[in-house]
Amino acid sequence: SKTDYQKSVRLSNLPCCRNRFISRAWGITRSGNHPRIFLRRPKKDPQKELHAQISFQGYMSAEQIVSLVKQNQLDPVTLNIGWKENGGGYDLKHGESIEDAIEAAVSHHKRFIAQLQEDADAQVASLRQTGASDAQMQAEIAFQKNANDLNSVFQTNGIPFYGICVAANASQLNSITNDDQAIRLVDPIWGGTVEDEITNTYPTKKIAIPLVPDKEVFIP
Repeated sequence: SKTDYQKSVRLSNLPCCRNRFISRAWGITRSGNHPRIFLRRPKKDPQKELHAQISFQGYMSAEQIVSLVKQNQLDPVTLNIGWKENGGGYDLKHGESIEDAIEAAVSHHKRFIAQLQEDADAQVASLRQTGASDAQMQAEIAFQKNANDLNSVFQTNGIPFYGICVAANASQLNSITNDDQAIRLVDPIWGGTVEDEITNTYPTKKIAIPLVPDKEVFIP
């Protein structure tokens, strides 16, 4: 299957679809001073593998993502990429390493920003040719500023990661919550007898939306 980073058609995370690069138009979920919560913490079988959505306190660099995955022996499923109200993701292919996934995500993200800036500049230029004033094209100017902001962040810090969906056991996920500086929320979204029965009867895709950081800062 082929990868695609779309600007107009935006989808939410689908953990089972591991080979699409997508961006989203919906506003990323915000939650003021949201505490770190490990929801539905499994106690009976701490070694059972499940999927979990991890949200960060701030934005992480590529190097920090690699360190998080390797130090905690996590199996990454989706990399959450975004800045402010812009959100997207890269779903890893089966067997793809975290290093290769980030390299692919960087390539897609770079092309996406270039296309976004080209579209934004073309819209503003086209309206200016018709004699439209700035007041008449506030939406287009805001779109152009947003594209430029994304490019500025990318050129300065690389891709901003604000979360990651992983496959891991309960013990691994519990240990992650001890990192107060980096981890904001760990939310298991996969597993359990009842969920398995529901899925077998009514085919579903389980999703969890990562929380966007409250401040536009990178974790040191």
